[in-house]
Amino acid sequence: VLIDYAAQQPSFTAYLVARIDRSLTDLDILNLIPRSTLSYLQPFLKPYLLWHPHLPGLDQMYADHRKRPTVSSALLLSSMCLVACRHAMPLTDPLAIQLSTLVDQLGTQILLSTPRDMYTVQALELLLAHEPSLVGTSVAASAQAERGNGLLGESLLAAALTIARGLDLDKAIDSVVDLCSRPQPNDPKQAQQRRDLLAKHLAGASLWQ
Repeated sequence: VLIDYAAQQPSFTAYLVARIDRSLTDLDILNLIPRSTLSYLQPFLKPYLLWHPHLPGLDQMYADHRKRPTVSSALLLSSMCLVACRHAMPLTDPLAIQLSTLVDQLGTQILLSTPRDMYTVQALELLLAHEPSLVGTSVAASAQAERGNGLLGESLLAAALTIARGLDLDKAIDSVVDLCSRPQPNDPKQAQQRRDLLAKHLAGASLWQ
């Protein structure tokens, strides 16, 4: 309801449009955020991890994306950097505008392709909490701007729920209970596998909640 209401306010739409540079193309998060900038942004993201404990650390996400880049890992990394930028600099700063534009572009692409992986769900959940109307802003110059932004905000939620259920995140709590009820294995390798699986289910349960 709040997303739909905000999207119908001309001033809010103008605020979003001012944060996007539609002339920017071929943006790459690894080019926008060198290691030095990543280190600078890290302290500004840490408070958010209290509310999103399932998120990987910024360093880990950066390394994971560099090792195996995908659209969904790019969206999550870009979204995490953008959320940190909200406290590190004005949103009119060139870096913040570039990140906002990249999140808009990647988010729209995700909605069209809906890749079913954890990165996608984590990115959409983060955006729903802190930038629920940013994705789709590039269409805001049209006559359907307000309606379009509202619908895309709803689409973020629908996509996140659909992908989360497809990954069985709605069953994660039951999986945690089931795993904890089993005896602790004595074999070190099996014990590590159990810890890894438990961490995965705990992250899924946190995300679903």
